[in-house]
Amino acid sequence: IFELFMVETIIDGMVDKIDNKLLKQQIDFFTEIRHAYHESNMVEEAIYQVAQDDELEISRQAEKIYEILISDDPEAELEKYYDIAPNSYLKEFAGISYLTREFGDRKDQNGASLYLKNLNNITQEMQIEILKRDKLDYVFQSLSVIAAVPILFLEPVKNWAVSQFSFTSQFYNGKSGLIVQTLILVLTFICYTLIRRIKDNSS
Repeated sequence: IFELFMVETIIDGMVDKIDNKLLKQQIDFFTEIRHAYHESNMVEEAIYQVAQDDELEISRQAEKIYEILISDDPEAELEKYYDIAPNSYLKEFAGISYLTREFGDRKDQNGASLYLKNLNNITQEMQIEILKRDKLDYVFQSLSVIAAVPILFLEPVKNWAVSQFSFTSQFYNGKSGLIVQTLILVLTFICYTLIRRIKDNSS
């Protein structure tokens, strides 16, 4: 059970690392989109231009969004993308890019582009999310491992108690001992699950 907990913790950590890396790349990506949009004033052209950097993971997402915008049925393709998008910020970006390409870029009361304003809003949300994740990583560092540690001590404590105090064998081999050990396992599982859910970036 402890090994399963550790494998899950390691896999979740790797997924979170990739997710955080993508999120940080998105901030730079949106900055470049703003510059490219200022030059071309065309959403799909700005996305295509920035998507040419093949070294970044975000470039693959940019290419997908570009293909959606130039497809014969962008609305249907957009719905499909919503199901596979890595995070909600890319969904928002794809949505506002589609709307801007279809209906044009409107101006607010100050004459500023609504498309660029929405990009700024998404960027601010992402920056807050990155700070939140960094704080959670710091607070919950190694806590998942600590929560699962009691499982490792069940057998050693039992063996030590039986070897030092022979009367404890009746307790461990009886109904009470089984109930106590089962309760420890259940409580450990609950604590571990709660910690994983609190730290979960997707919720």
